Amino acid sequence: MEKFGKLVKNMLRIGLVGFGGGNALVPVIEKNAVEESGLIVREDFEKDVVVANITPGALPVELCAGTGRRIAGRRGMVAAAVCVGLPGTVLTCILLAFFSVMKEPMIRNAMFASVGVTAMIIYLVASYSVRAVKEKKKGSRQRKAALLLVLLVFALTGAREIMDLTGFHSPFIPRISTINVLILTFFVIFFTEGNLHGKKLYAACVIGFFFLMTTGVAADRGIALHRVLGVLLVVLSAYGLIHSLRTQFDRIRHFPLWSLLKDLFAWAAFFVALCIPALITCRKALSFLSMGSLSVLMSFGGGDSYIAIAKGIFVGDFLTRDTFYGQLVTASNAMPGSIMCKMLAGAGALVGAEEGNASAVFMAAAGFGVAAGVSGMTFTLVSYIYNEFQSLSIFRALHNYIRPIVGGLLLTVALSMADNNLEIASWYGISVPWILVLTGALCALSIFLQKKCHTGLLPVILANAAIGIGICNVMWIFG
Repeated sequence: MEKFGKLVKNMLRIGLVGFGGGNALVPVIEKNAVEESGLIVREDFEKDVVVANITPGALPVELCAGTGRRIAGRRGMVAAAVCVGLPGTVLTCILLAFFSVMKEPMIRNAMFASVGVTAMIIYLVASYSVRAVKEKKKGSRQRKAALLLVLLVFALTGAREIMDLTGFHSPFIPRISTINVLILTFFVIFFTEGNLHGKKLYAACVIGFFFLMTTGVAADRGIALHRVLGVLLVVLSAYGLIHSLRTQFDRIRHFPLWSLLKDLFAWAAFFVALCIPALITCRKALSFLSMGSLSVLMSFGGGDSYIAIAKGIFVGDFLTRDTFYGQLVTASNAMPGSIMCKMLAGAGALVGAEEGNASAVFMAAAGFGVAAGVSGMTFTLVSYIYNEFQSLSIFRALHNYIRPIVGGLLLTVALSMADNNLEIASWYGISVPWILVLTGALCALSIFLQKKCHTGLLPVILANAAIGIGICNVMWIFG
């Protein structure tokens, strides 16, 4: 019981201080669950990071569900997922409810506070990227490979952010997303069966190069080629995985199927319990929950990628474009926790509000149930497979290289967040150099408070938010 209480307390804390969503929460969860509270050992956490990155769904929910299951079984699994996702979800729904009555000064100060919080997140994600390299033995080939991977992934995914920041755009530089990098990573490792050398690796690199170069091509032939290459990647990956599993018949026969089914049933019961009231009170509930579940299964690569998926699914049939960006995305980005949980619950609340307050509450709960429940089911399934077959060279390679790859993705997240601060500055007429100086200074303050003063995350967040409000208001008044 004592372990369960400690788990709930720490998951709620992560849910309250974990800004940024998706991969940005990996270092927050690691710092809290591994370094500070010792809830889980680093090796187990690294396994969960691998699994979470190769499955669709809400990555923070998946990581915390994995921790909860190791500590308190199925009860801990579901409780951890709920605790990490619920605080930000509730705050997002409250903010959405207040949007219609909020005055401009309140909205402005919320944006200025986010400038300070963003600076703290930039420090966290950058430090994770540094650790992904430094944890390898100094001077070793592994450290050099990790550094190369971090820089390569950042170069691939960060080109779009750099072009947006500088205003320079070139048709020769493809706009490569997180999902494309992850697809390519899994393809190379699965196709080569984890043996990253020889002819198979060269063939994988050539196919992967053309796959990336045809990303975002507007011409019909370019789009067709990209789709053909995408199908080829899936087929060759499946071939490599099946070929590797052929040597594991003994493990397949002893697979813990009954335990897996009981875990999946726990997630299904959670999902159904939260969805039934919405199905009774809202006419659009069934179609919303169906499309919401589909959006979870389509989502790889963290919170930013989910925004694009949610736009394609919800704008038009459920929400207007202005409501989606002006309210849902704004509220979700302003609050801590999983982007997916916040957006699905927020979208549910907005859809349900058309039929009354009670329907809005039930639809918000159902949206949260979809985000956490479907994510939990997919993570649990893949986690069982990974745990049984992690001795395969495929999974060993994933374990060795996923952290530097996530590190490169996080550097792009940091760049994106810096760009977000510049957007806020442009909205309120604040000088770009000044907002950059402020962001850098608050990053330095975060480092000082964390490294020298050993301050917890929450005090750092509050200090940065308060300074952001104060200084941004001064720059706004005199700018």
